[in-house]
Amino acid sequence: MKNLFAALLLAVPLLARADDTGMPRVLNAEVPTTGVNTLALEVGVGEMHITVSNDDKVHAQVTLRHKEREFMWFFHWMDGGTSKEIAAAAIQQKRSGDRLTLTVDYPRESDGNDMKQEWDVQLPARMKLDAVMQVGDCSIEGVAGGVGAKLNVGELSIDVPKGAIDASVDVGEIRAKSASGQHGRIQLSSNIGDAVLVLQGTESGTHEHGGLGSRVSLEGSGPDAIQLKVNIGEVSLHLAPVDAAKPGAGK
Repeated sequence: MKNLFAALLLAVPLLARADDTGMPRVLNAEVPTTGVNTLALEVGVGEMHITVSNDDKVHAQVTLRHKEREFMWFFHWMDGGTSKEIAAAAIQQKRSGDRLTLTVDYPRESDGNDMKQEWDVQLPARMKLDAVMQVGDCSIEGVAGGVGAKLNVGELSIDVPKGAIDASVDVGEIRAKSASGQHGRIQLSSNIGDAVLVLQGTESGTHEHGGLGSRVSLEGSGPDAIQLKVNIGEVSLHLAPVDAAKPGAGK
């Protein structure tokens, strides 16, 4: 056992040298949005933070890193084999009608699975967002044109002033807030887990419990329909409409 432990300690410097070839790389894009109404983001594994810009452009910054791996519970190392892929990666822009799609483009022989993507994106508040992510954490703030979001595994956080929301997570959690005073039909569901709707500080909606899951619905006649779905995990929505009678409300 002592010989094995000594061998592992000797291996640490060798493994650590992989970090030297795995320095992060930052990609940037700035895109005018004249004629663009929807921004679509396609992300693999990592983190995504989306807020609104102070101009009529989309600003995207993506930091690419090697994915960390754990060995024997007490240290990490990074694969050095993807350094060339990181060096060759670029933000790809696709325009189709009024829809702009951003994703990271890798060399033809790579699928990007050994890289972690950290996205920091700002878009005009008027635009609709359509975000798809495989694994990680995603936060969306301030988007007023509507939000569509899909995450396979991880946590999704949404905080918007208004707009329709259609979001789903396979395994993980959705935490959403909306200040819309014109909500449409609201539907929250978790096949295995809890669903909670809070309206102006009080639990609300029609609840249905079946097996290990939970569903909550609330009718509404406004344009901002909200549908949040989780397969395994928890989903919550806090709805606190802005008081239209207050000066400056809704601006």
